Amino acid sequence: MGLSAASTDVLSVDLGTASTSAVVRRPDGGTVTVEFDGDPLLPSGVCAVSGGRLATGRDARDLADTHPDRYEPAPKRRIGGDSVTLGHRDYAAEELVAAVLGRTLEETRGLTGREPGRVVLTFPAGWGPDRRMVLVEAARRLGVTDPMLLPEPIAAARFISSVHPCAVPVGRTTVVYDLGAGAFDATVLRRTPHGFTQLASEEVPDAGGEALDAAIAAHLTAAGEEHGQTPKRLLLDRVRAAKERLSRDTATTVRLLDRAVPLNRQQLEAVARPILDRTVAATRAALVAAGPPASRLAAVFLIGGSSRIPLAALLLHNAFGVAPTLVDRPDLVVARGAALPGSRPTPAPVGPQPGPANRPWLSRLARAVTRPGGGRRGDGPTAGFRG
Repeated sequence: MGLSAASTDVLSVDLGTASTSAVVRRPDGGTVTVEFDGDPLLPSGVCAVSGGRLATGRDARDLADTHPDRYEPAPKRRIGGDSVTLGHRDYAAEELVAAVLGRTLEETRGLTGREPGRVVLTFPAGWGPDRRMVLVEAARRLGVTDPMLLPEPIAAARFISSVHPCAVPVGRTTVVYDLGAGAFDATVLRRTPHGFTQLASEEVPDAGGEALDAAIAAHLTAAGEEHGQTPKRLLLDRVRAAKERLSRDTATTVRLLDRAVPLNRQQLEAVARPILDRTVAATRAALVAAGPPASRLAAVFLIGGSSRIPLAALLLHNAFGVAPTLVDRPDLVVARGAALPGSRPTPAPVGPQPGPANRPWLSRLARAVTRPGGGRRGDGPTAGFRG
């Protein structure tokens, strides 16, 4: 199929720590999720092969078993740091990211038969201009000269609000509770007539899905279920799959060598509770950092693959008195929201809002909370973005 040099397609890419997703919005407004080997999630890891080329996706993960020194599982974590040595060569973070973005562009061309007319890249709420520029430079390596950038929580809020349009009235606030693979982020947004404005954000770097998976694997080992020669990556993959099943079922098994080891939801929640408690504390801290506008909390949006754990929603509901909103495929929400029309970020002033009259817990938190991650107020690196 020949490629058209220009189109009005919009490609949105959510570069995640563990996996990357992409969505195309066609000129007629319809959207389609890009697939990678039949899966909407592309493993974000890359592996150096001959000639300095970087393999991506499943190929990279398979090569990692025999060439671990050539494998980088999470290019996103390398952004803002030094170069990475894979095999016998050093790679800048933008090279690693460009390999992942290049794969999404390749699959998009195969899907649509043409180049996207616009590319939107999402980024964490706490990223400053230096790390955002790495995304831009990675895109430019691929010929995308003018990529657009959008904060992940704003993209997520846009999509969930398109599904639940009455969830957050204008003037009210929402918390985007992002329990992704590599880290946890809580971001407070205020709804405006033009979209959403970021007020504050908190990050807990070691409280994501990977930490949950490692804790579950450690629990099985401590209980005497030694995994023997089961490769660590295979063990964690099986634990992750079991964790996802337990979001729907009350019991499952984890295959270790020649045995199927039982694991139930009660065990999972006992292991996950300390980590989830930290995410709730970070959410409280973000609300305190947001100030009086957070007293008008209307919704809590759950995104990220591990946000499916039922205990997360229960703890949040108990803490803030708002039933959390979870949509289908929370791991695709950011890419879907970034593909919606009108996603260009523009400055938006943060005006005053009424005080905490209808949220008495906010006043108490302001006096008592210990902030775990260093909250970022509305004058932080992504203040003024709206979408």
